[in-house]
Amino acid sequence: MIQLVVCHPGKLDLTKDVSILLKNGVKMVTINNAQFFLYTCEKRLLRTRRTFENVGIQIHSVHAPGGSLITLDSKIREETIKIYKELIHRLSLVGVEIMVFHIGSTEDKKHQSSVFL
Repeated sequence: MIQLVVCHPGKLDLTKDVSILLKNGVKMVTINNAQFFLYTCEKRLLRTRRTFENVGIQIHSVHAPGGSLITLDSKIREETIKIYKELIHRLSLVGVEIMVFHIGSTEDKKHQSSVFL
C-alpha cells in the first residue's frame, strides 16, 4: 500500500489547517518549517498533538532549520546541535518521530574528503 504524505509549508496555522487537510482526505503531513515547533509554548504543542490525534492525521516528519554539523567553526556547530536538541524535545511532545536535517556543507575539499571517508 502506498501512502502519500502532504508537504505542509509550516507557515500557516497548523491547527486552523486541520479542517482543510481533513476535507481533502489527508492522513499524514510533513512540515517543511520547524519554526512553529521551536517557538510555540509547550502547552500549545500538546494541544496541537491532541487536535491531530483526534482527527486521525499524523505529523509524519518535520524539517529542521539549516545549520551545520560538519563545519570547522565550533560555535556554528554547537549552536546547530543546541537547536536540534531543542527541536527533538519539542517534536517528542507532539508525537513526531522523524526529524529531517542536513549535515551542512564543508569549507574545503580536504575537509570534505575526511568527513565522507
